[in-house]
Amino acid sequence: MIDCSALRISFVAGTLGQGGAERQLYYMVRALINHVEAIQIVSLTDGGYWAQPLRNLGAEVVFVHPFRPRLARVRNLIIAVKHFRPHIVQSQHFFVNGYAAMGALASGAFALGAIRGNGAYDFESAGFVGARLGLWLPRLLVANSQAAIDYLYNSRLINSRKALLLPNVVDVEQFQPSTNVLTVESHIRILAVGRLVQLKGFDMLLRAVDQFRKASSLTPCLFIVGDGPRRANLIKLADSLGLMPDTVRFCGETSDVASYYERADVFVLSSLHEGTPNVVLEAMAAGLPVIATRVGDLPDIITHEHNGLLVDVGDVDGMLASIRRLAEDSDLRKLLGRRARRTVETRFSHQALFPNLVSIYERLLDSSFDK
Repeated sequence: MIDCSALRISFVAGTLGQGGAERQLYYMVRALINHVEAIQIVSLTDGGYWAQPLRNLGAEVVFVHPFRPRLARVRNLIIAVKHFRPHIVQSQHFFVNGYAAMGALASGAFALGAIRGNGAYDFESAGFVGARLGLWLPRLLVANSQAAIDYLYNSRLINSRKALLLPNVVDVEQFQPSTNVLTVESHIRILAVGRLVQLKGFDMLLRAVDQFRKASSLTPCLFIVGDGPRRANLIKLADSLGLMPDTVRFCGETSDVASYYERADVFVLSSLHEGTPNVVLEAMAAGLPVIATRVGDLPDIITHEHNGLLVDVGDVDGMLASIRRLAEDSDLRKLLGRRARRTVETRFSHQALFPNLVSIYERLLDSSFDK
């Protein structure tokens, strides 16, 4: 194992907002900060929810102004990274892999790229040039799902040694099963958390909840936590279905998402694409039964009918059936929730993050660390 005490790591992030990648960045810095010499965070976007918590851990946080021309941003990033003198420059978002690689090249460090989605979405959304630079420039890539690695390898975009798996983790002390939930027998509280964008599939969830409301004697209460560009469209859809204001509540962003898990009966993920979504792991850690689409690594994490329920992408009827099944069977909800918690404790606890990172850094640095 390498001696991490002399290691200097510069993370490059597109944003420090309230996304899953940013939360994982916080977990990584927290795991590393007392074992390495220094950590720097360079963000292409000013501010962000996680900026101050990262500073509180002891990391240096630098912003590269987003409204300047791209070449100016690259120059400012290179200046910041060179001044820090890192051994490793690690990207936290796929679309900044090129920035991280240029910072590493300029400072004589090794570049570690990121893949946060299912591989296909990352590659297609980055454009022809950006996608290839994002895959080719870093010495190694870190993916949070095996599905992404498999897609990129099978598409012959990377070789078998280019990408390493670093599963998302969850703070199992912060997210725990609630002991104070007061269940209202005539109601079922459904929770969804995520950015309000097309790929999260919230329109599918709204339609399923509408059908459930019409078909069941139970009253659904859907809480959607998060914000994004489709908020107005989703509110309009919910209103047209007759779900506003009593059945659906758009709660916006929050710094206390754990309190929503505590008050929910069921968690639903309706995404069209994912890698390993944080929110599913958090919900499972909180002891919630999860209904999720078969995306990314979720079929590996959730065994259907053992520790959760899986439905096909876009299958409104399947989602309706799953919601109805859990709503009407409290024993099944409790059983799936207990098993979900055990799954996270065993496989995705934040305590496993430090040794996993060290293993990746050993592979990245190889024998060159002492040169």
